[in-house]
Amino acid sequence: MKTFKTLIRITTGTILALFLTTNASATEAANTNNTLKVLSVGNSFSANAHKFLPQIAKSMGKELVLRNAFIGGCSLEKHARHMKEYEQDPKKGNVYHGGSLIKLLQLEDWDIVTIQQVSHESFKPGSYEPYASEIIERIKKYAPNAEIVVHQTWGYNKNNGRLKGWGMTPEEMAAQVIDTYQKFAAEKSFRYIPAGELFAEANKTPLSIQSHGYPATIYARDGFHASKHGEYFLGCIWYNFLFKEPVSETAFKPDDVNEQDGKFLRELANTKTLK
Repeated sequence: MKTFKTLIRITTGTILALFLTTNASATEAANTNNTLKVLSVGNSFSANAHKFLPQIAKSMGKELVLRNAFIGGCSLEKHARHMKEYEQDPKKGNVYHGGSLIKLLQLEDWDIVTIQQVSHESFKPGSYEPYASEIIERIKKYAPNAEIVVHQTWGYNKNNGRLKGWGMTPEEMAAQVIDTYQKFAAEKSFRYIPAGELFAEANKTPLSIQSHGYPATIYARDGFHASKHGEYFLGCIWYNFLFKEPVSETAFKPDDVNEQDGKFLRELANTKTLK
């Protein structure tokens, strides 16, 4: 009987030890997400997203290796074309800072590689293929350990002249951009960074009045790139998505963004990226 009780105590203790070890390992794994290597295959919109992201990550105690393989106004078709050019002749396709896109894919053991469509094609489902698949195939080949994530870009603001030529309102473009990206990501079974959805939401609320007498906006004067406020907003969105935690009030914030606007943009960024 004594032996049986001892066995129960040992077995129970072993189970408890295993339980605690398992939970400690899970917690440790959750806390090791302090370093990430991220490469973006993009254009000026990924440059907007990257603008303040390193400073935000550093102020939050994270280590972020961030690289942007971009050409201004570059579409999926153009990225795919340059990759194929390099494969056929390594002297060609070296149009990125650092050489070819294939070289950049092999530069680090990337955790995440993001892809996106150029903004003026982003609402057209037919513009994504076959180019996206060609890029994805090569990412899997040259950066096999990376997760491919879709950067959902945003629609244009009301002061952009292209909208009139397309016969679209800002709301219509935003809705089509969002829908196209959502369907594309679902089709590929990729996660996506919901920047387009959050941009559309943020654009409904005027920000604070600036020294020149006009309210701040997330859009630059051209009506499609991000302003300093927009770039900070994008940095918060990306940080939340990558590190799965909100940007704190004490984290980096550019001087151009006041406390009121910073709080609004940080809290809005949390609504979709931290579900």
